[in-house]
Parts: sequence; C-alpha cells; structure tokens
Amino acid sequence: MKVKSSELKCRARKSMEGHYGFGAGISAVLLGLICVLMVIYLVVQQLISIYLYAVVKVSAYSPQGQLIIFVTSMALTLIIFAPIFLLEVGGQKVFLDICRGKKPELMQLFYGFTHGILKFLGLYFLMILITLVMEIPYLIVTAAAAVTGFIPLMVVLMVIMIAVSMVAIMIVSLGIGQAIFLMIDEPDKGVFQCIRESWSMMRGNKRRLFYVQISFCGIMILGYTSLIGFLWVLPYVYCTYIHFYLDLKEKNSQTKETIGAGQEYGPYTSQSV
Repeated sequence: MKVKSSELKCRARKSMEGHYGFGAGISAVLLGLICVLMVIYLVVQQLISIYLYAVVKVSAYSPQGQLIIFVTSMALTLIIFAPIFLLEVGGQKVFLDICRGKKPELMQLFYGFTHGILKFLGLYFLMILITLVMEIPYLIVTAAAAVTGFIPLMVVLMVIMIAVSMVAIMIVSLGIGQAIFLMIDEPDKGVFQCIRESWSMMRGNKRRLFYVQISFCGIMILGYTSLIGFLWVLPYVYCTYIHFYLDLKEKNSQTKETIGAGQEYGPYTSQSV
C-alpha cells in the first residue's frame, strides 16, 4: 500500500522535532552560499557585456554579440550551478541523516565536495544533458520560426513545443530525481546505475510525487512572504521528499528479497538504510 502525502508530512514533522532550529540554520547557510554564487554569475555576465562593448567593439545587441553572450552564459551556468548542485547534495545528506534519526552535522553540507565529487558532477552534467535533449524539438521549431520570420503558424508551433518540452522535462525529472539520494546512500554505484534505479523506483510513483510537490505550493508561497518563515518551511519540505524516497526504497527492497512468513517491516527498517 502506498503511503499517502499526509503520512509522509507527518513523518517529516516528527523527524524535525528538536531539529527545526538546526534545519533553519542549514537552510540559511545553503541559501546564503547559493546567493553568493548567483551574484558572482550576474557580475561575470555584466563584465562580459562590458568587455564586448569596450574591447571587442561588438554590441551586445548585435547577432554576433548575442551569440557570444549566449555561449558564455551557457558555460557560466554550467560552471556556477555545479557547486550549487553539490551544495544541494550536502543539504540532502544533512536532512537524510535527520530523517534516519542520526545526529546532523553542519560539515555534511559539503558532502558533495568531499565524497565522490566526480560522480556527483557526472550526475549533474547528465541531468543537464537529459534536459537539453528534451528541449531539442522546441529549439528546432524556434530556429525554423526565426528563418520564416515568425509567421503565425510557427508561433503556434513554438507554443505547442514549449508545452511539450515542459511536460517531458517534468516527467523525466520526476523519474530520475531519486538518483541523488541513491548516490548518497550507495557511493559505490555509478551515475547511470543510479539513474536507472531511480527510474525503476519511480515507475508508477511519478504522479504521487507530483501530488506531494504541488501540495506544498500554498505553504511555500506563505514562506516566500517572509525569509524567516521560508527558512523554517524548507527543512519540512526537504524531509517530506526524503521520507518519500525512504518509503520507496523500503518497498523496493522488500520486492527484491524473499520475505519470510510472518516477517514484518516498520518504516525504514535497516534494509532501507
């Protein structure tokens, strides 16, 4: 029987008892570091625009300037968001420990940098690649629309392809989203193995995870109205997603093993850890 969203949230709240202050502090540190990286990203982008105009003598609005900015922006995005992804891995590790009843440690926030960094980066770049592949149809239609002068038919096709790409990206993201937890749990596994296992675990569970995600819309909006409130909401959301993963992993373990008659499993037994 699949665990309901309300039960996952109840487990998350129970896990966070006595840890809300620490969780809020971790969230603050995590968001602070991400903000610093984003500021660096914006500053470098502006410096590139100034360099194009003052040194290369190319307008940022010319076709050549737009192409240079696009390429450099893509490269910057990959470079800047890589450490953000690694920090996200650390955040997941901290809250994974909390959900398993372990004592959380601040330095675990840098887990992605100190434990198999190349594998985590490999997972990051593979996820980016998969997303780009999902966007290929839209990019092709957009290029065709530009060549034809954005005639109404091509504009309609662009809108359709945007919608199709968004749905495809959402489905794939739901399917491979557990790969991060799998890699944290079992560092010996390779990137592709974690992706495959995540997709297998999520078979028949994508809609359930999507429902869990949208169920947080209201509380996240309220959290955004106050930074302090958001810092307290974020750990709760993290832990709910982690309990979803732990529930999936436990059930996946049970289906792979021969269960003796009368053997019972509680939430997240040692087999799931």
